[in-house]
Amino acid sequence: MNEYAVLALIVPFVAVGVAYVAVRVQERQIARLRRDLEDEAEQARRAALG
Repeated sequence: MNEYAVLALIVPFVAVGVAYVAVRVQERQIARLRRDLEDEAEQARRAALG
């Protein structure tokens, strides 16, 4: 088995792993942004009510 065949086997797994990590990071960022937005909305609600 030459090195290109080995790379052809390894590279897809590495790519899937990198994509998985990227998706998890984005999910965390979205969750953080959603929390921040909910906190801001709650503060605005409290300010509007007095």
